Amino acid sequence: MSTLGGRIRSAMSRIGMATDKSSRPAAALYKLWKDTWGIKGRDYVTRQAFYEWLESEDEIHPLTSHKLFRLGDMLNVSPRWLLYGEHFGAISMESFKSMDEREIQIVEAFRVMNDRGRQLLCDRAQDLLDLHTRLRPLKIKT
Repeated sequence: MSTLGGRIRSAMSRIGMATDKSSRPAAALYKLWKDTWGIKGRDYVTRQAFYEWLESEDEIHPLTSHKLFRLGDMLNVSPRWLLYGEHFGAISMESFKSMDEREIQIVEAFRVMNDRGRQLLCDRAQDLLDLHTRLRPLKIKT
């Protein structure tokens, strides 16, 4: 899934929407958008735009940030994943509901770090856990 269209189709499949051409996925996505957000003001998107997003062969496609976030919310995936793909993981918004803001910030920071940064973060987290749990040290799997 190296294109925006591929990631949108994948997210659609995860929520039970058909994505084969005969099922007219652009029309289905347009209807879901209209039912969810309406079609006024900043939320207005043409049917043609949905077709272009799904057929996009580019790595990324120019979307306004507002529409990118709306699309992510609607498909229950991270806008970052929609934009950049597999490297960031398809984080469901449902998975964030039980997390507080600090946990979300740590997860998001971890996902954009290179391997060295991730290792440093895990090392620091392990140091903090060791301090906190001197009697029963916990280990972070890396």
